[in-house]
Amino acid sequence: MRVVLVEPARPGTEPPVFARTNWHYIIPALLAEEFDVIISGMQILPERNLKINFTAPYDSTDLYLVAHTGHAAGAADRAPLAAFNRAGVTIAARRGTSTIPALKNVFPEARLRLFDTDTALLQALLAGEVHAAAAYGITRRTLWITAHPETLYLPSEEPFAAGVVGMAVRKGDLDTLNFLNSWIAVNTANGWLEQRGQYWFATREWADRIATAPETVAACDDSFQ
Repeated sequence: MRVVLVEPARPGTEPPVFARTNWHYIIPALLAEEFDVIISGMQILPERNLKINFTAPYDSTDLYLVAHTGHAAGAADRAPLAAFNRAGVTIAARRGTSTIPALKNVFPEARLRLFDTDTALLQALLAGEVHAAAAYGITRRTLWITAHPETLYLPSEEPFAAGVVGMAVRKGDLDTLNFLNSWIAVNTANGWLEQRGQYWFATREWADRIATAPETVAACDDSFQ
């Protein structure tokens, strides 16, 4: 399940309208003008830049491997990271993400299995259908392991890859690109981006704002499938 938490709009501004789409369709949806900007933790990649324009980076991201304790590279004693780069090992990744080229680069001998959603990927990992999965950032990999400590573990506390994250707009939309770059520069300089990042990703102060009603949770979960 993925849950979207939206902060209140600043005084004098209009709240944004959010569009939901599968990740592997997100760039085609932007080009089809279903929305105007991607602000969704998208890693800046040269091949993506051939289709869309990125802003300056507003964040960085690390990529970790999360493994199944009893099915990790055939070893119950918590195999190290290097043990996953061999034939017979299957690593899960979400379709259309930058985890795919990173995994191919670091684990060229392993087999990749792609999933459309994080929910499906995590379910396959917990069921032992794959040996390990790629997980972005300390938050996701920590939440997965905290929720399933008997089943999942980190082969390494160090990320196996890293990248930078930017917003994306359609080519030719130079005014929007200029505005977003200015916004990033100002809010980096005044510390707002760092402060918000700490609040959302390094604390759980927002936990009581998550919807818990079963029908609301189900509707949110379904919307991301």
